[in-house]
Amino acid sequence: METVTVHLRITCLDRPPDRIGGAATEFGLQDKKGALTAGIDLGADSVQFDLTAEAAQTGGTPPIRFRGPFVQGTPAAPFLYLSLRVAGAPANTWIKRLKISLAGIDVEMVDAASVPETRLTATVSGRGSGTVPLLDGGWILATDVPN
Repeated sequence: METVTVHLRITCLDRPPDRIGGAATEFGLQDKKGALTAGIDLGADSVQFDLTAEAAQTGGTPPIRFRGPFVQGTPAAPFLYLSLRVAGAPANTWIKRLKISLAGIDVEMVDAASVPETRLTATVSGRGSGTVPLLDGGWILATDVPN
């Protein structure tokens, strides 16, 4: 079972507001401990998150096992969270979380996205909550993507 590092990029359109009811908020990529990693502000209410995950081809079901500090869920249903909370609030006090499935990523995509010049990219809307649909066709392989 070979393990490779996969490069991922999530772009969130219509990011959640910086303030809700007068309170400052923080929005970011959530790790397993509940810490948030801020993204790169793209302007026009969009933010980008770059990360890596370990992907092991299992030869079974599921065919790929994702691991890493940002990978949530079970081996059969892995996902990432983009989460919103009041700034400085405890990790488990979420206003909302966007659940982004990794299920659409296949073995060929993992192989292609394991080189630094290539990423798997996905776009979501920050208007929803819970499991959110991937826009623009789901996970897409992009080459020569600047960091």
